[in-house]
Amino acid sequence: MISIDQQIQKRIDELYADMKPLMDEYGIKPKSIEERYQEYLRKQKEKERLEQLINAMPKPRFKLPKL
Repeated sequence: MISIDQQIQKRIDELYADMKPLMDEYGIKPKSIEERYQEYLRKQKEKERLEQLINAMPKPRFKLPKL
């Protein structure tokens, strides 16, 4: 396991303790780096799927005149 400097770990613990009441109040749970990465991949996949759907839509053959 990676060794973290004691000052850094102490600061992380303080920040977490400060944020914990707000996280509980708003129902937010902390995410690991792996969870964040999986969410990013899921969003990218959805974005690509949406782009494919847009590109698959037929293009108009002519423009309608402006009124």
